[in-house]
Amino acid sequence: MEYIIHKGINKTVEFKGLRAQYLIYFVVGIIILFMLFIILRVININIVGSLVTIGGLACALVAVVFRMNAKYGQYGLMKQQARRRCPRFLISRKKFATILAVKKRKV
Repeated sequence: MEYIIHKGINKTVEFKGLRAQYLIYFVVGIIILFMLFIILRVININIVGSLVTIGGLACALVAVVFRMNAKYGQYGLMKQQARRRCPRFLISRKKFATILAVKKRKV
């Protein structure tokens, strides 16, 4: 019997160096730019002006997404978002002696 070995079964999705959520950000950005181009054409903006605007925004999108991919890595952006949600320190308004005191249980 021959068995098929699936070597990439637990690997993350990667396309042209973009990994994980950055690929989703890129695709959503491209879709938004396409819809913006359609809106610009519907309101009769000059084709050259539309293409220059969309081209500039597309270059900015590519630069930002690839920079975030290089800076934060596969899970780094999610770690940054989680780190922002955590408090920097915890405040206890109790006296220090009461924190250390062990209360006796009643049986």
